[in-house]
Amino acid sequence: MKRITISILLFVGLFSCQTDEDVSMNTFTSLEDLSVEIVNPAETSEQNFSDNSILFRGQIIGDSDTDYSDLTARWSSQYDNVIHQSKLNSQGESSFTHDALSLNLHNIKLEIINEVDSVITDSINVFNAIRLNPIEKNNSSLNLSWETFDDEQFISYDIYRSFSDSNMMLGDPIHTILDIRQTTFNDTTAIIGEKYYYQIRMNRNSNENPFFDSNIRDVVAGKTIKTNYPILKLIKDEQRNFAYGIVNTESIWSDNRTGYGFIFIDLEEFEIEKRILTSVRFSDLDIDPSGNYLYLASRSTTIHRIDLNTKQLETTLTLNRSAHKLEVGSGGRLYYHRTPPTSGGTQFGMYDLETNSNLPYVTTMNYDFFRHGDFEIDENDIIYHGGSNSSNSRLSKIGTSNDAFSLLNQWDSRNYQSARIVINNNKIYWNHFILDTNLNIMGTFQNENGDVNIKDVSPNGDYALGWRSVWETSNQTKVKEIPADFDLGIFSTDSQVILSKTDSPLSEEYESLIIQYDFR
Repeated sequence: MKRITISILLFVGLFSCQTDEDVSMNTFTSLEDLSVEIVNPAETSEQNFSDNSILFRGQIIGDSDTDYSDLTARWSSQYDNVIHQSKLNSQGESSFTHDALSLNLHNIKLEIINEVDSVITDSINVFNAIRLNPIEKNNSSLNLSWETFDDEQFISYDIYRSFSDSNMMLGDPIHTILDIRQTTFNDTTAIIGEKYYYQIRMNRNSNENPFFDSNIRDVVAGKTIKTNYPILKLIKDEQRNFAYGIVNTESIWSDNRTGYGFIFIDLEEFEIEKRILTSVRFSDLDIDPSGNYLYLASRSTTIHRIDLNTKQLETTLTLNRSAHKLEVGSGGRLYYHRTPPTSGGTQFGMYDLETNSNLPYVTTMNYDFFRHGDFEIDENDIIYHGGSNSSNSRLSKIGTSNDAFSLLNQWDSRNYQSARIVINNNKIYWNHFILDTNLNIMGTFQNENGDVNIKDVSPNGDYALGWRSVWETSNQTKVKEIPADFDLGIFSTDSQVILSKTDSPLSEEYESLIIQYDFR
């Protein structure tokens, strides 16, 4: 029994009937206001046909009271020419069984012809040599499979991939298979978020039929969410299968016409569940150690607190000074970096979450003018701040004992660094450096393009997410190159990352792509 896949081509030609003086006195069946449809094999059906035997059936769509028995049905293929021709029955139906269709990709056309040779048509594609099944996809690859026959003239399968279905064979195949029994292929190089078209060509040792082509299938690679707004920062909820994101841009001067706010991303369904506070331009966020609340800074004196159990705004807090970065400590303190000017630096601040009060600024530091950058805190509420400025590239370790800031250590990288610090398993990840908590270098990440900008580290500490790749932290070697371009990235599990890429605005509108990717 041979399996054959049928897909209906959405093309129906309708021509009005015209007469001349020679036939004006003859009676004929007008095709005006009529159409024809191939009803078997059915649209998008996947049926088994024994010995290549196929039941074809077409039906006139029109007035049910008309006798259509004077009309002729002609069925043809571009390879086998006319495969059947006969009169319709009175109800306007043509049917026949055909078991001699040659092995190939056939465009079967049904033409209905009246007494003066006016024609209406419909057509279908029949794949009875090689059939590409619907493409299955997961977070990291596309799985192709196809069915064919046991061909003694087989040479190879060529797998073609294109961004358009009109030029499938213009480029080289992405893969070649020499074993006729291997009818699957796992494509791990398709760029996530892109739409691709695939086709399989069977190459044969035959002058008459040197190859057979499969049908064409299309698919969008990867598991993605598209939005019409920019994403500034992402954070994973360790207690819930959720991630949270800030809707904003990198530039403090940008006018985001798509609005601002905060989004909840359901990682199980991989969808944006809701978006709130769309008029607030947030700059940073952090979850408190209890996991119940999330705090958001907005380059102002207002801090928003979200109840993660109800997913609603619970309250707002008011600081003495505006904040652009924040972290919530284990001792009931909220630490924030005061919003700096366009150039220059500012100090840190402290807020008591238990008494809802601002704490006075107390310091033993001679150096307390911290420039643009990022900061994180460890389980002992020690701050690690990395400057991200052409004139300041210091990594500072700052104590907070007794609600006073003290400079415990400082290291100057002497190179401009991007604003991202990750603390994981008593290690500090800053750009391409791994340092211990005393700011001693333990390793560096490098690739052929230079430094690797580490964006996040897996919960178990084994992997780091850097420039388009996942790296082993123990030896700083590349584990997996990710087929996607992204600005932001976080680990959702030890083997899965959530990525985000925001395109430049067109006509004052943004488009972001959020990606879920399994790298193991």
